[in-house]
Amino acid sequence: MKLKNNLLFVAGCGLLLLASCQNSKDQIIGKWQVDSFESPAADSMAQVRIKAIDTITTVDSAMAAFMNTYNLDSIKSILKSHVNDYKEQQKDMAAMTSLAFFKDSIAVFYSGPQSDTSKWAIVDKNKLVLSPYTQAQRQAGAKADTAIIESIGNGKVRLKINQGKNFMYTNLRTFTKDDSIKANEILNKQQQMMQEQIQKMQQMQQAQAANKQS
Repeated sequence: MKLKNNLLFVAGCGLLLLASCQNSKDQIIGKWQVDSFESPAADSMAQVRIKAIDTITTVDSAMAAFMNTYNLDSIKSILKSHVNDYKEQQKDMAAMTSLAFFKDSIAVFYSGPQSDTSKWAIVDKNKLVLSPYTQAQRQAGAKADTAIIESIGNGKVRLKINQGKNFMYTNLRTFTKDDSIKANEILNKQQQMMQEQIQKMQQMQQAQAANKQS
């Protein structure tokens, strides 16, 4: 029994040692789904905008024509919904975006039906560098992008991306088949909305043309 316990102890130590030896390069290989985007600066600006909307006390004719109403509460509600739309757009964008990192230092980004290929490397343990892959990309002036790997493990990755004076986070998780289904659903929904908008514009143009003829 003592020998068995010792063997289990040694085996456990071996697994811990193996886990500690894994680096970010080993762990990042695979396909990842964007779980969410976080932008503190954008969230702060949204809150400022909502507070500014609350201070509106009058409705001019231009605003009424654009909103199709003179009701102040309705206009405030519409403006706030426009501000909050970006959050839903971020969710849809995240759901449609996935990344695959391969052992040969190739990374493929998927956004809906489109894809883009880059070279990837990890420098200084936690700096993820994505460089142009093709000669055409380099000739077009594409430059390397850098993200900081803030955390990685247990099927999750958190990246910090600097944007000038601001920054944003991209949270990744292990990709699943359900993610493909959801991405296709969102793509179909967006295409349907676009078709509906085109139809409305055509109907408006036809109505305007009919009014001119009459």
